[in-house]
Amino acid sequence: MNKVKIDKIRYFECGSPPPENSSFKDKMSADSLSGYSNYTGREDAKDDNKKLDVENGYFSYTSSHHFSATRTSEGIIENNKDRINFQKKIRKYFHNDGDLAWENVLSIADFEEAHRLGLNTIEDWENVLNKALPKFFKYAGFDLDNTLWWWDLHVNKFHPHVHVIWMEKERKTKTEGYLPPKYLMALKRYTAIELEARESLCKKIECEYNDFFRKKDLKMQQILTKTDVILSGKIPKDIQKLYRILPKSGRLQYNSYHMRNYKKIIDEIINNIITSNPEVKAAYDKWLKEIDLLENNLNNMQNSNISSFKDAELQKLYTKMGNKILKYYKNSSIKKDNQTKNINSYNKSNINNAILGAYCISLIHKQQHQMEKSIQEFLKINNLEI
Repeated sequence: MNKVKIDKIRYFECGSPPPENSSFKDKMSADSLSGYSNYTGREDAKDDNKKLDVENGYFSYTSSHHFSATRTSEGIIENNKDRINFQKKIRKYFHNDGDLAWENVLSIADFEEAHRLGLNTIEDWENVLNKALPKFFKYAGFDLDNTLWWWDLHVNKFHPHVHVIWMEKERKTKTEGYLPPKYLMALKRYTAIELEARESLCKKIECEYNDFFRKKDLKMQQILTKTDVILSGKIPKDIQKLYRILPKSGRLQYNSYHMRNYKKIIDEIINNIITSNPEVKAAYDKWLKEIDLLENNLNNMQNSNISSFKDAELQKLYTKMGNKILKYYKNSSIKKDNQTKNINSYNKSNINNAILGAYCISLIHKQQHQMEKSIQEFLKINNLEI
């Protein structure tokens, strides 16, 4: 229960003095509370310079798309228009004397502790609070459909913390702002339960991480080994067709520039190998099951849909299989036959060129001889010196 610190829940009453030791000067009003939403949502408090840089493990596949966006009961506030519209709702439900609003601050000891609990992005916090807050509201007697709330994650101090503010909408069921300590303990309990669940999941994934990647790579190697067996035997017709149209020079690598016009054909061949060969298909399904397992764990952690890891692994497999297909082409009889034909064609062309050259030289010599003979006859007829 000591994973999260929750300051006492304080309340604001419209038309009454602000809570003690607060930054509010005058009586609470619609403007002061809607202005407070600007305070909790200010960008300098959300500066993520202290956000942990986790390079290894499963955290390398995660990302934060809306770190500075305010979370509300009406959705995510990502621009000024959204913020203005939400402030109008605050003013709508907090403008009459006696209208109430509540706030608490949830904080973690430091950033190292937050990392240990898997709280590295605002989505991580969102995953926790989306489960904890509805339980708390229900326990404290707030109808979720009749509650306007917002929260912001701040990382401008030595510890990450969240400001949570809420109020009732049209139906005002609360006439007293003070909430007894049992509600504070309930909020702390619900939050701690979710944090413990995340911590447990983090430990489970971390312990299995190295073993997972070892198993994943072994299962990929099984696919590649069975592909070797197929390519070392009688070459399938679709691969033979590919071999006949591949360039005879250039870098024969799956991701090389020279292969850009052939990748679609190679991918179709890879798909056919995977789906048509029962042994390859079985090895592929086992490998893909390992990939899906980690991806699902990541999605549970992040409360999102992460596909970059699976896409990267599939790309890696296709690259390795594609390079094997091209490697066998380099040593195949088809390429050698093509090269022999090219050599024969080259030699034949050279022979023809040699014959043509010899004929031309002979013709030049014959013409030169006739020309010299004509000059001699001309000089003799005209009594000129030879």
